[in-house]
Amino acid sequence: MIRTRPLGFASAATVVWLAMFTAVPAARAQNHTRAPAVAPSRTADEHLGPVFHWHMETKTDALSGESSTQPTALKFVPGANGKLQGLVRADAYCSRNGVSVFFLADVSNGDPKPSFPWYNDDSRGDDEQITDVRLRVDDRSVHVAQGFPNVEGHQLYTNTLGLLFYEPHTAERAENDQVNKVTTGLPALDNLVGGIAKQAAQSNVQTWQSSAAGPLSDLLNARSIRIELPVTTFDPKPLLDLNPQDPVLHKFVAGCNAKFTR
Repeated sequence: MIRTRPLGFASAATVVWLAMFTAVPAARAQNHTRAPAVAPSRTADEHLGPVFHWHMETKTDALSGESSTQPTALKFVPGANGKLQGLVRADAYCSRNGVSVFFLADVSNGDPKPSFPWYNDDSRGDDEQITDVRLRVDDRSVHVAQGFPNVEGHQLYTNTLGLLFYEPHTAERAENDQVNKVTTGLPALDNLVGGIAKQAAQSNVQTWQSSAAGPLSDLLNARSIRIELPVTTFDPKPLLDLNPQDPVLHKFVAGCNAKFTR
């Protein structure tokens, strides 16, 4: 959700960060609380273990008739006793700012609905919710990214979590957007204010950059991206690997990345 009221420099990072996020298409709206069916062409083994196996799926909205096709993957999540405690579905989307990966956690009917430990970060605005997600790319050190829930209209879905892998020029564009909005009409004063704004913009850009899942190049080139999903009702927490070199996901990410490098 993008706010329209004016924000100060401290919370401008919220606008920059959320503006880069692509909302899940309306065709996914029915899937927020219903466990998706396992495609008959997929073997049961693909839904076990930590490594995602991706396939392309097309969904059509029954009301609008609009269709969307994107990579999707499904994992069953066992509990400490080995009994199935739920599932996690992942969907990847290409936007003008990179690739967003949304995770939907669900359980069977009658079990407590899963959620994530959302909290408010004052520096991002007074009602924007985020959660911390630990991830590791290949053999690098553990990185803590910030995930966002899916919001459609006035509905916030607490059992969805999205991470962004940003494209190379997003930081530059976000910085310029902030700088260009600061003008007084007096050239001499604008030069001074513009310099201050640029410093603030760079600070904001660095904030969301460090809070993102990583650059798009990680999703394109890494061998492994392991993510610990902090689902509040799952014990232990799911530790899942995006498997970025999976042929289906890799082709999709490469195609998305090509849009930014032409």
